[in-house]
Amino acid sequence: MIRVVDLSVRVPGFSVDRASFVVPAGGVGIVTGPTGAGKTTLIEAIAGVRALAGGAVFLGDGDVTRHAPEHRAVGLVYQQAWLFPHLSVRQNVAYGAGRASIVDELIALLELTPLVGKPVPMLSGGERQLVALARALAREPRTLLLDEPFAAMDTSLRAVTRATILAWAATHGATTLLVTHDVAEATLDGSVQLRMERGMLQVAG
Repeated sequence: MIRVVDLSVRVPGFSVDRASFVVPAGGVGIVTGPTGAGKTTLIEAIAGVRALAGGAVFLGDGDVTRHAPEHRAVGLVYQQAWLFPHLSVRQNVAYGAGRASIVDELIALLELTPLVGKPVPMLSGGERQLVALARALAREPRTLLLDEPFAAMDTSLRAVTRATILAWAATHGATTLLVTHDVAEATLDGSVQLRMERGMLQVAG
C-alpha cells in the first residue's frame, strides 16, 4: 500500500501542497499532468529523497515519513535511467540486489542477455531504461515508483515492458506508482487515477 496524507514539499520557486491519496496493496496508481506540475517531486518525496514540509508517508503497514530512502524498501526509476557508466550491465542490475539468483532471473525476464557485455555508454535510451528497471526490481521492493520509465522505448517495446513490469509487481505483491504522459498507461484498468496541476493533486478514481 501507498498512503500519502497531507504531503507538502517546498523547493525553490515551487511547492506541492497537501497531497493525499491511497493506492491499495498490490495496486497501481497513475500520475498524470503537464510538465512542471510536480509529479517527479511527489515521487521523490514518497521515496524519501525530498524532505517534507508537512504530512506523512505510509508504505505497506508502516509510517516511513522519517525513514531514510534506503530503509523504505522502494524501487525508484527515473526517465533518465541514471545507470553507473563504469559498471557493466550485469553489475548495474546486481547493484543492491537482495540475492544473486534474481539478477539472472531479471536479465531473462527483460530479455537483456544480448546487452550484458555491452558498455553502458553504448546503450540506447530504451536499453538504458530496461537496465534501470531490472536494477530496481532486483532489490525486490515492496513499493515501485516509476517516473516515465518507458518514455525512450518504441511503442511495441513500451507496451510489452509495461505489461511485464506490472505483472512482476502484482506477482511479488509490490504496489506501483507510475508517472506518465502516455494515454494507454494513463487509462489502465483498475488503477488509481491521480492528476497533478501546479503542485495540487486531484484524485480522479
